[in-house]
Amino acid sequence: MKEFGAHQYGRVILPMTVLRRLDCVLKPTKQAVLEKARGTDVGPILEAAAGQHFYNTSRYDFQKLLGDAG
Repeated sequence: MKEFGAHQYGRVILPMTVLRRLDCVLKPTKQAVLEKARGTDVGPILEAAAGQHFYNTSRYDFQKLLGDAG
């Protein structure tokens, strides 16, 4: 595992904070987006399912990643 110096924390903390925020915003619509994503690749349909101008078709979210840390 790579160690970071105190001066490098911003390079890790800020991106992880942004990713976590996106994960929280998308959480309520995650299942709907995954269901729509099956068998389609149409971005506007997935954006509508997410209620955002972005979406995530990964089966993982932060809770699943934390549970898979071991």
